[in-house]
Order: sequence, then C-alpha cells, then structure tokens
Amino acid sequence: MDLGLDGKTVVVTAASKGIGLAIVRAFADEGANVVAGARTIASLEGIPRVSALALDLTVPGAPARLIAHAIERHGRLDVLVNNLGGVRLRLGGFLSLGDEEFEWAMRVNFFAALRAMRAAVAQMLAQARGAIVNIASVNAFF
Repeated sequence: MDLGLDGKTVVVTAASKGIGLAIVRAFADEGANVVAGARTIASLEGIPRVSALALDLTVPGAPARLIAHAIERHGRLDVLVNNLGGVRLRLGGFLSLGDEEFEWAMRVNFFAALRAMRAAVAQMLAQARGAIVNIASVNAFF
C-alpha cells in the first residue's frame, strides 16, 4: 500500500519496543525517514530509514532535542507520534496515592508529549503542514 509517505520525516517517541517499534517499522516500510527516540535503542539499529536517538523523554529538554535532531538530519518534520506512556499498578485506590505518584504519571503521560508537541508545532507552522498523533494506552503493560 502506498500511503504517500515516501521521503516524509516522522518522529516516534518510546520507539524501541511494542507499539512504538511497530509504528517505526510501519512508517519505514512506507518509505518515511523515521527518527526514533527511546531510552534504549539496540532494537532499532539496522532498520533501514531509521535513525535512533537514546534519551529519557521525561527529562524536560529531551523531547525538544529529539525534534531538533530530526530537523537537523532531514530538514523537516511531517509527523510526530507521541507513544510514550506508562502506568504503575496501584491497588490501594485514589486516596492512597501521594503527590510523587501523580507527578510521575504527569511526567510520563502528559509533559513528555506536551514538550514534544511544542517543539514539533513550531516547525510544522513554519512548513504550513504536519500531523501529530497521540497514543494513550496501558494495554502493553497488561
């Protein structure tokens, strides 16, 4: 199938396993240049059309570094796929959760995506086009 992605630049977060790795492979198979960000990148090595950058996307400056890397390498950004997310099993209910648990969840599930989108939108506005896909699922955990 030709989805018209040949030569497009795609950034995928949390790209080294599971859903993220499948997304990376699908875009690369369609001819896109994929910049994949993850803490570990060994599983991404050797995939044609994929360049990987090892980084912790929960660190405030990391999502912008990933977007900048894609733009430096390919001169543009056409698609951002925010795949990073996580869950910790909590059996004690809402009242048992402290601030540190909520802060962790916000860093992983909200702020990483927000920071990547901020960096991506600036480039996409300059290009007058682009697409952002946000994935929210804990199914990989279960």
